[in-house]
Amino acid sequence: MLPDIDLVLISWDGFGSPAKHLELDAKANFALLLFDCSGIAKCPAVLKENWPEHWYWLSSLTAGKGEILTKLNDWVGSQLGHNQFIGIIDDDVVISVSQVNQSLERGHHLNSICCSPTLHPQHRARVPHMVSQGEEEYRTVPWVELRMSFIRVDLFKATAPFYPLSLSSEGIDYFVQPYFARVFNLHGDFHVFDDIVVENFHEDRSGQDTFANGLTVLQEGQRLRHLCIRHLLKEQPDLLTDVQIRQLFSMPALRSGDAVVPVAVPLVRSILSNREQRRSLLRELCEDRDLADELLGLLLGIQGYNNSPQNSRVSGEYFLVTVVLPKLGVRSCLDIGAAQGDYSLLLLQTLPDCKVFAVEPLHENWPILERIVSDYPQRFLYFPWALGASSSQANLHYESSKPQLATLCDGLDAIDYLANDQVAIVPVRTLDDWWLEAHKPEQLDFIKIDTEGWEADILDGAINTLSLLKPVAIQLEFNRHHLFRGHTFLSIARRLDGYEVFQLLPSGLRRRDPAAPLTNLFQFSNFVFIRSDRVADIDIG
Repeated sequence: MLPDIDLVLISWDGFGSPAKHLELDAKANFALLLFDCSGIAKCPAVLKENWPEHWYWLSSLTAGKGEILTKLNDWVGSQLGHNQFIGIIDDDVVISVSQVNQSLERGHHLNSICCSPTLHPQHRARVPHMVSQGEEEYRTVPWVELRMSFIRVDLFKATAPFYPLSLSSEGIDYFVQPYFARVFNLHGDFHVFDDIVVENFHEDRSGQDTFANGLTVLQEGQRLRHLCIRHLLKEQPDLLTDVQIRQLFSMPALRSGDAVVPVAVPLVRSILSNREQRRSLLRELCEDRDLADELLGLLLGIQGYNNSPQNSRVSGEYFLVTVVLPKLGVRSCLDIGAAQGDYSLLLLQTLPDCKVFAVEPLHENWPILERIVSDYPQRFLYFPWALGASSSQANLHYESSKPQLATLCDGLDAIDYLANDQVAIVPVRTLDDWWLEAHKPEQLDFIKIDTEGWEADILDGAINTLSLLKPVAIQLEFNRHHLFRGHTFLSIARRLDGYEVFQLLPSGLRRRDPAAPLTNLFQFSNFVFIRSDRVADIDIG
């Protein structure tokens, strides 16, 4: 078990003395890991004077730093806390123990997400911001080069899946780390320390060596750039307007005062208006089907399809709850298919005067919902059953690792991302029987339905409730499940007379015609039905 201190890895090629460029001028406030990348060297039996008290030995044949990172991640496992640092120091970096101590101490003080000493100004470095400017103690930079960097464990772990994809580690530091730091909202900045100056024994290499995967260093970096952009388009389209993200991937943008003016739209319009350019673009897309698929996915995401349901900002639910529902004066909410209560919590935290009733039949989620009851005892209640078209019992198909995908629908085996191999028999009630059985049923302002294909059944059992209480807004999910159940979006919308339809987008709403082909795509999407007499209140065109 590692001690509760930072860990610093110094690589070694297996020849000569390990860590020969580490000056032992002070007591080490970190644990040292010697990494023999030849896989054949022996653990040193005789250590130099003032050697760090806590030190470890790891030997494995590796072709590049990417493989070292992979082995290190496996070796560390969960032994370090998220706020500790993992240092990665090349064997040709001339650095002292006191400089490592000072870097780690300052990194903790600044809450750096990744930090590094700087190179001497006479060093010919390909990354200018890694060279000391000698003016301040530290600078905030877009990213830190993997040469003598200290990476916070949460960032190191978040980017670990990419280590095997770049044997050289090219692209890990200047694409993957800064991008996923934003994706995961990891708190802190990238810093370099101008007053902690080190030397590098070798100059930068050309980057033309070809690795076992058939790629050069530069090609590995471009591959990681491509994978990050693919993730950006598919999972994080809300970051497309982020200035730092655009700069990171060299996406074109123009500055006008303090505003950022994207140039992508005028560029696309120009191409489409020119017949020859349009033909050329189509030919390229025909030859690069992967790019065509990514472009299609991007366009669908902009239209509100296949945006990550795990991220409420990307799915558009955050905009609905924080911007639209307050304008509608929502005070009483029904969360049908509450799962582990994420949506209920968003309602409770955003609408301080609202009361939330949650319905969730999967028993594995109940302890989590109980904790929400404890936190909001006067405003949150949950009910351990399902809603449907009739009062009965039904089979709930689920997978414990993905409880949010539980469904009452049968015959969904053809959906590739479902592995609902567990079944629980759950009680089913109609909303009419349950809600209207009270002497004075409580008003419902907003209903959210997320039941993986069971939406139409719930509406069929809620005809009287909806007619009597007339909620101002009803949100429901439409996805591939409905294809197997024979439900189009139009057939579901016909159950909600007196409402206008809007699709949830990452940062707004878009009015939709339920009979339009685009609206009836069997792709994951969220829609909100807003009562016709209240549409003017939300100021949406």
